[in-house]
Amino acid sequence: MAKWNDSMRSILVWSEFMDTSMVYGLGFLMIAVGVVFLWMLFKNNEEKRPRDTVEWVGTVLSCLLIVSAVGMMVLAKKSEEAVVAAGQVATEAFFQDAIIEVPIPAFEFKKVADGSTGSLDDYAGKVMILNFWATWCGPCLQEIPDLNRLQREYEDQGLIVLSI
Repeated sequence: MAKWNDSMRSILVWSEFMDTSMVYGLGFLMIAVGVVFLWMLFKNNEEKRPRDTVEWVGTVLSCLLIVSAVGMMVLAKKSEEAVVAAGQVATEAFFQDAIIEVPIPAFEFKKVADGSTGSLDDYAGKVMILNFWATWCGPCLQEIPDLNRLQREYEDQGLIVLSI
Protein backbone atom coordinates (compact mmCIF):
# COMPACT_ATOMS: atom_id res chain seq x y z
CA MET A 1 0.00 0.00 0.00
CA ALA A 2 1.19 3.50 -0.75
CA LYS A 3 2.86 5.46 2.02
CA TRP A 4 0.46 8.04 3.45
CA ASN A 5 1.37 11.67 3.17
CA ASP A 6 -0.46 14.92 3.74
CA SER A 7 -1.60 15.26 0.13
CA MET A 8 -3.19 11.78 0.18
CA ARG A 9 -5.00 12.64 3.41
CA SER A 10 -6.29 15.90 1.96
CA ILE A 11 -7.49 14.05 -1.14
CA LEU A 12 -9.38 11.55 1.03
CA VAL A 13 -10.94 14.32 3.13
CA TRP A 14 -11.91 16.23 0.00
CA SER A 15 -13.50 13.11 -1.51
CA GLU A 16 -15.74 12.68 1.53
CA PHE A 17 -17.55 15.90 0.70
CA MET A 18 -17.75 15.73 -3.07
CA ASP A 19 -19.17 12.95 -5.20
CA THR A 20 -16.76 12.38 -8.09
CA SER A 21 -19.51 12.23 -10.70
CA MET A 22 -20.62 15.68 -9.55
CA VAL A 23 -17.03 16.92 -9.80
CA TYR A 24 -16.70 15.58 -13.34
CA GLY A 25 -20.00 17.21 -14.31
CA LEU A 26 -18.96 20.55 -12.84
CA GLY A 27 -15.56 20.22 -14.52
CA PHE A 28 -17.10 19.72 -17.95
CA LEU A 29 -19.48 22.61 -17.31
CA MET A 30 -16.57 24.87 -16.33
CA ILE A 31 -14.66 23.88 -19.47
CA ALA A 32 -17.71 24.60 -21.62
CA VAL A 33 -18.20 28.02 -20.00
CA GLY A 34 -14.52 28.86 -20.51
CA VAL A 35 -14.66 27.85 -24.18
CA VAL A 36 -17.87 29.86 -24.72
CA PHE A 37 -16.27 32.92 -23.12
CA LEU A 38 -13.24 32.56 -25.40
CA TRP A 39 -15.49 32.16 -28.42
CA MET A 40 -17.46 35.28 -27.44
CA LEU A 41 -14.24 37.24 -27.01
CA PHE A 42 -12.82 36.30 -30.41
CA LYS A 43 -15.82 35.66 -32.69
CA ASN A 44 -15.56 39.14 -34.30
CA ASN A 45 -11.81 39.43 -33.91
CA GLU A 46 -10.04 38.67 -37.18
CA GLU A 47 -6.62 38.50 -35.53
CA LYS A 48 -7.86 35.83 -33.08
CA ARG A 49 -5.84 37.34 -30.24
CA PRO A 50 -6.62 39.90 -27.53
CA ARG A 51 -6.62 43.53 -28.72
CA ASP A 52 -7.10 45.45 -25.47
CA THR A 53 -6.97 45.06 -21.70
CA VAL A 54 -10.53 43.76 -21.37
CA GLU A 55 -9.89 41.01 -23.92
CA TRP A 56 -6.61 40.10 -22.20
CA VAL A 57 -8.32 39.83 -18.80
CA GLY A 58 -11.19 37.82 -20.31
CA THR A 59 -8.76 35.48 -22.06
CA VAL A 60 -6.67 34.91 -18.93
CA LEU A 61 -9.75 34.30 -16.76
CA SER A 62 -11.28 31.92 -19.31
CA CYS A 63 -8.03 29.97 -19.57
CA LEU A 64 -7.74 29.84 -15.76
CA LEU A 65 -11.30 28.51 -15.57
CA ILE A 66 -10.48 25.75 -18.06
CA VAL A 67 -7.18 24.84 -16.36
CA SER A 68 -8.77 24.77 -12.89
CA ALA A 69 -11.57 22.53 -14.20
CA VAL A 70 -9.05 20.07 -15.61
CA GLY A 71 -7.10 20.19 -12.32
CA MET A 72 -10.27 19.57 -10.33
CA MET A 73 -11.13 16.56 -12.49
CA VAL A 74 -7.60 15.14 -12.13
CA LEU A 75 -7.85 15.58 -8.35
CA ALA A 76 -11.20 13.75 -8.36
CA LYS A 77 -9.63 10.85 -10.29
CA LYS A 78 -6.73 10.67 -7.82
CA SER A 79 -9.24 10.77 -4.99
CA GLU A 80 -11.05 7.73 -6.38
CA GLU A 81 -7.77 5.87 -6.75
CA ALA A 82 -6.63 6.80 -3.23
CA VAL A 83 -9.89 5.64 -1.66
CA VAL A 84 -9.70 2.30 -3.45
CA ALA A 85 -5.98 1.88 -2.62
CA ALA A 86 -6.64 2.68 1.04
CA GLY A 87 -9.32 0.03 1.21
CA GLN A 88 -11.99 2.58 2.06
CA VAL A 89 -14.50 0.96 -0.30
CA ALA A 90 -16.33 -1.85 1.46
CA THR A 91 -17.36 -4.73 -0.75
CA GLU A 92 -19.67 -7.65 0.02
CA ALA A 93 -16.65 -9.87 0.65
CA PHE A 94 -15.52 -7.49 3.39
CA PHE A 95 -18.72 -8.09 5.36
CA GLN A 96 -18.98 -11.87 4.89
CA ASP A 97 -16.53 -12.57 7.70
CA ALA A 98 -17.84 -9.83 10.00
CA ILE A 99 -18.58 -10.91 13.53
CA ILE A 100 -22.13 -10.07 14.52
CA GLU A 101 -23.65 -10.04 18.00
CA VAL A 102 -20.45 -9.07 19.76
CA PRO A 103 -21.07 -8.19 23.43
CA ILE A 104 -20.32 -4.58 24.26
CA PRO A 105 -19.17 -3.34 27.65
CA ALA A 106 -21.69 -1.30 29.61
CA PHE A 107 -21.36 2.46 29.52
CA GLU A 108 -23.52 5.50 30.14
CA PHE A 109 -24.27 8.47 27.89
CA LYS A 110 -26.25 11.68 27.99
CA LYS A 111 -29.32 11.84 25.76
CA VAL A 112 -29.53 14.90 23.53
CA ALA A 113 -33.33 14.98 23.49
CA ASP A 114 -33.87 15.54 27.22
CA GLY A 115 -30.42 15.61 28.85
CA SER A 116 -31.09 12.49 30.90
CA THR A 117 -28.51 9.76 31.39
CA GLY A 118 -28.93 6.58 29.39
CA SER A 119 -27.30 3.17 29.49
CA LEU A 120 -27.06 0.26 27.10
CA ASP A 121 -29.03 -1.77 29.64
CA ASP A 122 -32.03 0.42 28.82
CA TYR A 123 -32.15 -1.26 25.41
CA ALA A 124 -31.73 -4.90 26.48
CA GLY A 125 -33.49 -7.37 24.20
CA LYS A 126 -33.61 -4.99 21.24
CA VAL A 127 -31.60 -5.00 18.05
CA MET A 128 -29.22 -2.06 18.19
CA ILE A 129 -27.09 -0.22 15.67
CA LEU A 130 -24.45 1.61 17.69
CA ASN A 131 -22.99 4.38 15.56
CA PHE A 132 -19.96 6.40 16.65
CA TRP A 133 -19.65 9.60 14.64
CA ALA A 134 -18.12 13.07 14.64
CA THR A 135 -19.25 16.41 13.24
CA TRP A 136 -16.09 16.72 11.14
CA CYS A 137 -16.54 13.28 9.53
CA GLY A 138 -18.07 13.64 6.06
CA PRO A 139 -19.22 10.01 5.65
CA CYS A 140 -20.65 10.11 9.18
CA LEU A 141 -22.82 13.08 8.28
CA GLN A 142 -23.88 11.45 5.01
CA GLU A 143 -25.12 8.29 6.73
CA ILE A 144 -27.34 10.08 9.29
CA PRO A 145 -30.44 10.31 7.01
CA ASP A 146 -30.16 6.58 6.26
CA LEU A 147 -29.87 5.72 9.94
CA ASN A 148 -32.89 7.92 10.71
CA ARG A 149 -34.85 6.14 7.97
CA LEU A 150 -33.90 2.72 9.38
CA GLN A 151 -34.99 3.82 12.85
CA ARG A 152 -38.39 5.00 11.56
CA GLU A 153 -39.01 1.92 9.39
CA TYR A 154 -38.01 -0.75 11.94
CA GLU A 155 -38.72 0.91 15.28
CA ASP A 156 -41.88 -1.13 15.85
CA GLN A 157 -39.83 -4.32 15.31
CA GLY A 158 -37.44 -3.35 18.10
CA LEU A 159 -34.59 -1.64 16.22
CA ILE A 160 -32.73 1.07 18.11
CA VAL A 161 -30.24 3.32 16.34
CA LEU A 162 -27.99 4.92 18.92
CA SER A 163 -25.55 7.53 17.61
CA ILE A 164 -22.74 8.60 19.89
